[in-house]
Amino acid sequence: MVLQSQSYNPKTGRLYMRSRHRSGSKWPWIALLGLIAAAVIYFGFLRDKARQAVKPTRWATARVEPPPARQIKPVKVEQPHHQLEPHPQPSPQDAAVAAAMELSQKDTLVSARNALNDLLEGSAGPLTRPQTKALRIQLMHVNTKLIFSKRFYPDDPLVEVYVVKPGDVLSRATAPYKIPYQLVEHINEVKAKRIRDGQRLKMAKGPFHAVVLKSQYRLDVYLTGDDGKRVYICSFPVGLGEDDSTPLGKWIVRPGSKQIDPGWTNPRTGEQFAGGDQRNPIGRYWLGLEGVDEQTRPLSSYGIHGTIEPQTIGQLSSMGCIRLLPKDVELLFYLLSEGDSTVVVNP
Repeated sequence: MVLQSQSYNPKTGRLYMRSRHRSGSKWPWIALLGLIAAAVIYFGFLRDKARQAVKPTRWATARVEPPPARQIKPVKVEQPHHQLEPHPQPSPQDAAVAAAMELSQKDTLVSARNALNDLLEGSAGPLTRPQTKALRIQLMHVNTKLIFSKRFYPDDPLVEVYVVKPGDVLSRATAPYKIPYQLVEHINEVKAKRIRDGQRLKMAKGPFHAVVLKSQYRLDVYLTGDDGKRVYICSFPVGLGEDDSTPLGKWIVRPGSKQIDPGWTNPRTGEQFAGGDQRNPIGRYWLGLEGVDEQTRPLSSYGIHGTIEPQTIGQLSSMGCIRLLPKDVELLFYLLSEGDSTVVVNP
């Protein structure tokens, strides 16, 4: 007999008990209720924390006084121990040089030359090297017009007009002026064989003289004014004797010594160079020198000449002679007169 509470399982052939309770379980509902309770507690806790965070404390509610304003004391600025140097005022020499330069710009050339030359000779006191260089450059510019152009300036005492006479020969006409006839050709742009009667020629009143400053490798050319003062004309750079072998002292251009395209024999090697040889170390022009004082009178074989080595100008490289660039020695050859022009060599 089978009880009501038992059932037969046909697969197993056994009886099993049937529960009197309803099918299904209560545990999922219990878990859900637990989660809801936990959430309520958690969010309640967060709300309390938030209230505590914004709850003012007695320190927060207390009145906060701003700090007293900081008193800034004025800073005493120390004055420098030295005052700035004022802009240097131009010296009397600067002012004199500027005034003389201005004269040369106004075409009052003779007055400008007189003023510039007086400054160069020390009328305003010692000058700096840049000042003397500026004066020389300006004087050369002025003399290019006064001396070396064919324009005649009536108020210039260093030149005069010569009127060619019948039968005149230029070399004889220039003899009283103690200048080479080539200078007159150069100034007037004429040829000696083509002068004509009544022609007016500009003549410089010579003789010209030269001063060599060894320490500056420079040769200066002067004329002598009616008052006996020397007047600066122009300058040329020079080369001098190796081992300082160019002698100091006073010389004259030896009579009969000036030559164009001279032959030359090297006294050290005996090598000979014919006149006009482009390999000739002394170049195209030669002016022999003769000593006229105690230092130079015993000496011989010194002279002024050109060079085929222009890089040696400004150096000690010759055998003792004074050498110039080809164009410079050509002009100097036209300026210095045999037997009258002096050459002084200074340290």
